[in-house]
Amino acid sequence: MANKSHFNSGHIAINQLKKKGVLHSSIIAGISTLHTIHGVFIQDAVEFLKTLPDSSVQLIIIDPPYNLDLDNWDTFDNYLEWAKGWLDQIYRVLSDSGNCVIFGGFQYQDLKNGDLLEILHYSLMKDSSLDDVLEEIASANQLTNDWEKPFL
Repeated sequence: MANKSHFNSGHIAINQLKKKGVLHSSIIAGISTLHTIHGVFIQDAVEFLKTLPDSSVQLIIIDPPYNLDLDNWDTFDNYLEWAKGWLDQIYRVLSDSGNCVIFGGFQYQDLKNGDLLEILHYSLMKDSSLDDVLEEIASANQLTNDWEKPFL
């Protein structure tokens, strides 16, 4: 059976860079640390984020409630203020090369005034380069009419 990695374009590109003696951008921009902590923390995210030092996190994955009033855990009197609280903490603790993944969907946009869109707008105002990315995604998906398409 053939080695499938030989047909992987990413693998081929990395090997070509190595042959030329060129470092990949992820290696150049990478941060070397002597000590890292990997963990999954299941608790109140806002309270946990407050305990972390500034610019100390490389990846945050969050799946916030959508404020759909399905149960008491999914109901917030002032949802947008609550969301701004954890978004501000995320921006504070995320390193310059860090990433944040927020699970959600636009399918609930009209149920409660489009809370997710408001959260995205708030986060984009904090980093205008994200606004350009979202515009590109939106315009590309309007052409395909495929909002379920993964953006990776």
